[in-house]
Amino acid sequence: MPTSASTKTARAWLQSGQSPAQRVSETAYALLLLSGEVAVTAQTYKLCLAADMETALLLEADAAGRIELVQFLSEHARHKPVAKHAKKLLFRAKQRGVAVPDRRPTRAPVDPSAVPEPLPSFASSFDGLGGQLVFLGGWSQDDGPYCVVAMLSDREGLQSAYYLPDTSRTQQREMLARLQGQFSGFTAQVADAFAAGRIRWALNLRDALGKTFEGDPAEVRRLLVDVEPIHDLEIALDPEDEAQIEHRIAVAGELSTEPCFSAWLQPDLGLRAALEKDVAGLVAALPGDADPRERVTALRDAAVERLWTEAERIRIAQRLELTASLLAGEGRIETAMRAIATARGLRDLTRPALSLSFVAALTQRHLPPEELLRTPAQASAKHA
Repeated sequence: MPTSASTKTARAWLQSGQSPAQRVSETAYALLLLSGEVAVTAQTYKLCLAADMETALLLEADAAGRIELVQFLSEHARHKPVAKHAKKLLFRAKQRGVAVPDRRPTRAPVDPSAVPEPLPSFASSFDGLGGQLVFLGGWSQDDGPYCVVAMLSDREGLQSAYYLPDTSRTQQREMLARLQGQFSGFTAQVADAFAAGRIRWALNLRDALGKTFEGDPAEVRRLLVDVEPIHDLEIALDPEDEAQIEHRIAVAGELSTEPCFSAWLQPDLGLRAALEKDVAGLVAALPGDADPRERVTALRDAAVERLWTEAERIRIAQRLELTASLLAGEGRIETAMRAIATARGLRDLTRPALSLSFVAALTQRHLPPEELLRTPAQASAKHA
């Protein structure tokens, strides 16, 4: 990980002070820690840095001789490989004769006025219909640690949102585990601003549609009153990744086997029924010894391509980019980059959707010609 391309990119962001929009908060926070302007403690180290950024922070701290920051990361890094590498750096420093401060644990005095740490926030990947589960954690003087559990849809907005006061971390984890069962993808810890922004956007969409949502509207609206909505992410790539866009589009068909993508783009029943009828008519008109698979594939592809309107392409591109940000936070950089590349391809409206390997692979997964040829409608037409 210390020598990976993603870590090198993150170090370049720290060295230049510039980063893509979706990583600005991480970069700024890491630079603040490197500056020494804030004391690095378990209380101040709350932002969940992605693995590449946390590794870059460690390497920059070591290069700058910030031995106390290296030591802190050896004990409190969010990612185990980072803590392990920090311990190696400490050992090498001791071998060079660097004085490493003794950090024997001491019991801090209890401050009755201290604000407890708020609950963390989480977001899931999208299900096949564009649904996303979001947990917004927080703390208030009246209710203590609280959690908002929200179900979003990228078509219908906020479907439900429940405000749960006085919630413990154990209760939050148990709820998350139960609700995760309905998703085939994954759930990642996210910044509070991201979770709140996603719920705010979904609430705005629901309001625009003139619909209400289940749950606790008054409490949810109160919490989101000053929150900026997050609909999509403006993702800037470095020149090296820009040069890999076409290659990653070509190999992105492999995303169709990922649990967080495999259920996407399932055709609705109307399309399937129409295709089955058209395939039955096509096969009935062919000579008995003709192989219909090529014509059935062409018929299917033409029907599927018509579904990819401009609005649908933008919707799925946004969904890919949001999922990519979650994957990147989990350290799955190459998978995230393939999703971003495919989103770029979808935003190019001159490009047929089925020319993108991700779309083609999912179409084949959900509408294989062999399955269309086995439909009851086709069989009855063939024997009429």
